Amino acid sequence: GYSRNLPECPSLMKIGNRWYAFVSVAYNTVHQVGPLQYWTGDENVDCLDVDWTSKDFAFVDGEDLCAARPVKIGDKVYMWGWIPQTYDTMPWSPWGGYLNLPREIVQRKDGSLGGPMDKGLEKVLNYGSVYKLDVGNFETEQGRASFADGRLETVGESRVSLGNGFSRNFVRFTLDMSECGKAGYAMCQNGRNYEVAISRENGKAYLTVASPDDDKHKLNSRLEIPDSDVFDVKITVDNGIVEFFVNGDSALTAHTAMTNAPYSASLFSDGNAAFKDVAINKLIPYCAL
Repeated sequence: GYSRNLPECPSLMKIGNRWYAFVSVAYNTVHQVGPLQYWTGDENVDCLDVDWTSKDFAFVDGEDLCAARPVKIGDKVYMWGWIPQTYDTMPWSPWGGYLNLPREIVQRKDGSLGGPMDKGLEKVLNYGSVYKLDVGNFETEQGRASFADGRLETVGESRVSLGNGFSRNFVRFTLDMSECGKAGYAMCQNGRNYEVAISRENGKAYLTVASPDDDKHKLNSRLEIPDSDVFDVKITVDNGIVEFFVNGDSALTAHTAMTNAPYSASLFSDGNAAFKDVAINKLIPYCAL
């Protein structure tokens, strides 16, 4: 388990008025190399005086961002890690992959840590609008949906098609989940579905990226987050790699079997939900950054 197997890339860092112990523990996921986990020290207590053995650990990201390292840059902390080049196995010969987008690590009020999208990077990722949800440019495939004043409201278990021909995108919307347990953005490519969702289970909230039609790896990655009724959502989709940000303090990285071929997009929910200001933009070519 995460408390017993091989620890890799350890570090100790002070953020705000707390010390944090970071490590990635191997042999717990299909990629072998583990996600970044951490233990939180007490407020205003030196790292040598913290009873670390009494602390529970948490995660900054899910299993598809491996061996990430926190680095102080000025007065901020950023993290970079490896996204394995194979989505469902360990990438042998050699182990390697892709780096995540620059990710700031922020301290929440309770001392836990999260990862918003870098604000400077966010400004340049948008390479131009390709779709904005409006009257007449969506189709209700399941359940009921109505649209007014930039807000799509779904009733009951619903799925709303936004069209097709999308590829390499930066997606944004606000999601009201006060009356549902799961909702998000879905993609379909070559007959396979991929879901980027916020869900609630047993009183806890999670970010999830799933491939329900993939027999080998149905759950790509998952991360527990602070619950809320309303979520500000940002998603980047690039050649199977999804980076999923909510509320400026949580982020999940996932690698799916998708390619840069066109996909169709939809919004879905398992109950009453509201999607506001839904926009799908082109993701800037990284060579243009």
